[in-house]
Amino acid sequence: MIEDSLFRIISLAILMIVTGIGWYKIKLEKLKNEKEDHKKIKEEAKNEGIKFSVVLGVIYMVVILGISG
Repeated sequence: MIEDSLFRIISLAILMIVTGIGWYKIKLEKLKNEKEDHKKIKEEAKNEGIKFSVVLGVIYMVVILGISG
C-alpha cells in the first residue's frame, strides 16, 4: 500500500519537473523571438512554466485519485 503512494508521489514530481522545464524552454524560445529584455523574458517564461506544471499536476492528481478511488 505504501509502495503505491510512493509511486504516485514520485511520478507526480517527475511529471511536474519535466513539464515545467519543457514549458520553460518552449516559452523562452518563443519569447526570445518577440522581445528584447532578457531578464523579463526569463522571468515570464519561468512563471509560465511553473503555472503550467501546477495545472498539469492537479489534473494528474485528480485523474489518479479517480482511477484508484
